[in-house]
Amino acid sequence: MTLSSVNLGYAAQSMASWGAYNKKLTSQTKAELDKLAIPYSQDITEAQAKSLIAAYKKTQETKKNAKEDNTNGKSDLLQRAKDLAQKLGIKIDENADFQAILTKIEEIINQKALENKDNINVLEQLKSLNFELNSIQAQATGSMSYSNVNQTLMESLEMLSKYNKTFL
Repeated sequence: MTLSSVNLGYAAQSMASWGAYNKKLTSQTKAELDKLAIPYSQDITEAQAKSLIAAYKKTQETKKNAKEDNTNGKSDLLQRAKDLAQKLGIKIDENADFQAILTKIEEIINQKALENKDNINVLEQLKSLNFELNSIQAQATGSMSYSNVNQTLMESLEMLSKYNKTFL
């Protein structure tokens, strides 16, 4: 191998690299954009396309994590409801529906409150258990946390911004 062939090989590699990042898209990047269903124009550079792909993947990962957090939160709430039912002496089937458990807990708390309306100590305990029930119900209503929603929204806006910069 001569010095000129090394220089020629290096120059060809440099030009290919420069062309890939400053001119047209490579077929591999086009295929990835198509696979991910990311819209693009023929004017887009390789660097812009890579940026769009990275933003899209980051957004998808955030959405996936938010769903996992939501699922974990629901299973935690189900366990908390079962624990609360156990405190009240309610026997719950393993396959019991979450809403059915909450309804049964509420019925038992109301029943015990009527039975013990003159016993302040029992009423205080029932008040505490009712507060815990209300907490579980409130979390079940809005089980996806604000921070996950906010993070997903911000990353979606970031991706939209990059898309707009690329095509507008």
